[in-house]
Amino acid sequence: MLLICACVLRAGIAAEEVKPETLTYEEHIRPIFRAHCFDCHGATEEMKGGLDLRLVRFMTKGGESGEAIISGKPDESYLIERIESGD
Repeated sequence: MLLICACVLRAGIAAEEVKPETLTYEEHIRPIFRAHCFDCHGATEEMKGGLDLRLVRFMTKGGESGEAIISGKPDESYLIERIESGD
């Protein structure tokens, strides 16, 4: 039992020591958008809904539905709403 407690405690300490990786658009998000979204929102001149997902500044500008992302307010960001809806 003591050995199990020691292992659990050590795992908790190790988890605290590991710093989470900082997410970046270019390294983490853009590849996902390139694979799943750019066909309609970035690969051609005529983008669906007028939304360009190639750069963060284009997403904050938004498209026909307004701003796609609102910095610091994910619950108010239309893009996140659309992604979570599965459409």
